[in-house]
Amino acid sequence: MQRELLRASHQRQTKTLTNNLAHQHKVLANQQASLLTDEQWCRLSNIINVYDSKSPVSHIQTFLSSQAKQPMKLRLKMAKTNILEIITSLYQGITPFLKVLPEFRSMEKHDQCQLIERNLSSVGGFNGIIVFRESGVTFSEAFQNGFPLLYGSNIVEDSITIARRTDSDLTLIKLLIPVILFSTANSLTDANEQYRLASSNSIFFHSRILFDIQNIYADILFKYLIYRFGYFEASMRFAGLIKSFLDQSMCVMRADSVQVHEQLMKTVVSKTETALVIHDELENANVS
Repeated sequence: MQRELLRASHQRQTKTLTNNLAHQHKVLANQQASLLTDEQWCRLSNIINVYDSKSPVSHIQTFLSSQAKQPMKLRLKMAKTNILEIITSLYQGITPFLKVLPEFRSMEKHDQCQLIERNLSSVGGFNGIIVFRESGVTFSEAFQNGFPLLYGSNIVEDSITIARRTDSDLTLIKLLIPVILFSTANSLTDANEQYRLASSNSIFFHSRILFDIQNIYADILFKYLIYRFGYFEASMRFAGLIKSFLDQSMCVMRADSVQVHEQLMKTVVSKTETALVIHDELENANVS
């Protein structure tokens, strides 16, 4: 009988402790919610809204839908061409998002172009994780038949593995995009290779300015992570996101050794820089 009383007492204590911990967690969560200022919440909302509005997902879904109506023989024949169209769209889809960010708009044209030359390849490749998930590219014949033909089975397997390991919360990946866009240098090298698209200097000229911009977006992302998950899990998820980006960057570096992809990236970068100049000239003309 005494043993039952002790057990009941222990259960009450355990329940009380659990309730207290739950209450403390709720209080802590409410405190963490205040970490993001109103201005940061506004920026966060704008990042997501602008990204979604400028994303090539809708275009790619329409493209895949139209291709699915073609005869099987033609789909197989066009698989490589179709996957190149999709990849081009996902890289070009970064630029409309980038042009809306106020820090990028305030940059000199030379610095804008330099940033694109350095970071478009690796950031665009990471952006592919979001685009492929939302548009269902990996289930398409263009991907399953064209991607291995173009890049080889090893790169295909690595890219699929990286995408599966990357955080399932697409909002977090979207918030990381401006963090890595405003990096001083995202290009990777190995012992035998040079920077693919970077110019002679490996570090952005105005490194301090770029670092300050990057901190703005990194601060928003990490505070949002804390708000959602608490500090410990936020730290783990942030580290996981960075690892996924680095893994994907290595995969992109290997893809750059494919001649067709290298030429594709040169074309995309050139067209992007031209579009920026034209956009700037039009804005100046409208102001005048």
